[in-house]
Amino acid sequence: SSFVGRVIAGIAIVATLMAVTFGSLGLGFWSDRSFAPDWSRAPDKATPETEPVATVTKSETAPIPPGSECNQPLVLQHMNALMQNLSFESSASIGQIFLDKCDRDAEIGFATMESWYRVSQFEKSLAVLDRFPEEARYYSDLATWRGFVLEKVERHLEAALAFERALYTFTDLSRVGYAQFHYISRAYKAAHEHCKAVRPLQQFVAIDPSTRATPDVMAAIEELKTLGTCRDGSDQRSNVPLTRRNNLLYVKATINNVPALLILDTGASAIHLTKSFATRAGISLDPGRMTQVEGINGIAEAYVTSASSVSVGTQSTSDVLVLVDADDG
Repeated sequence: SSFVGRVIAGIAIVATLMAVTFGSLGLGFWSDRSFAPDWSRAPDKATPETEPVATVTKSETAPIPPGSECNQPLVLQHMNALMQNLSFESSASIGQIFLDKCDRDAEIGFATMESWYRVSQFEKSLAVLDRFPEEARYYSDLATWRGFVLEKVERHLEAALAFERALYTFTDLSRVGYAQFHYISRAYKAAHEHCKAVRPLQQFVAIDPSTRATPDVMAAIEELKTLGTCRDGSDQRSNVPLTRRNNLLYVKATINNVPALLILDTGASAIHLTKSFATRAGISLDPGRMTQVEGINGIAEAYVTSASSVSVGTQSTSDVLVLVDADDG
């Protein structure tokens, strides 16, 4: 098959499995699909633990002319002007009218969602996001914002999944900053899933330990390991035999106690499995947890899920993030 990920299970030992020893191994099928790339407006960009406080001011923007409430370019322009004036409630109201009475428009939906968020109307913000499930699934910005909103309504596990989905829409994780990995860890920590919170930080470090294993990051990892009594073997080394076949390297492993022969690829950052193997290994596949990945045959859908255990050689770890092809064809 020309789509290697459908021939055999592929592995990336990152984040939780021998991160220091092997670095980042796996199959790379990533793509960047950024819906609204103005990250300067993301609430957690500058300082992940804090957010700017919106000051609602009286708008000096001229009102939309009567009969123009459904004029998408005019409404969007008006909303952007209001948001620049920090008149978020007025912006949200105008956007909500458009969405309720006129059309399902993603750009106006995004601006409406953010406007409600800025005035702490988080349930309304989430309700707007719920109108755009496909966009929130496949665009990094919308998926990340969904995570921010879910955190505010204390649905932390769902927030972590939204942040994970956002991360895996990027083609090259080596170019993704610490904040995106931190969001995932923060949400899992808030849900008291401390061992799961370790995983994204280890993944961040594994991409380039020489520059990313900073004292602060490593201290955060150790704190989470202590809180969760996590044991993952990432500080140990092991020699693992590799087999070369048709210019590909293979390694024997065990996933959920099921033997697997895995393709080794240093260019990716997650374990990638076929659907048939995932079924044999008893890995759950939730249609609500899907993203899009990009391979040599173009864009394909994949489930975002986890394996209970992964072992390679003498090393093993638990609760490992994996991507599973939606189609083995």
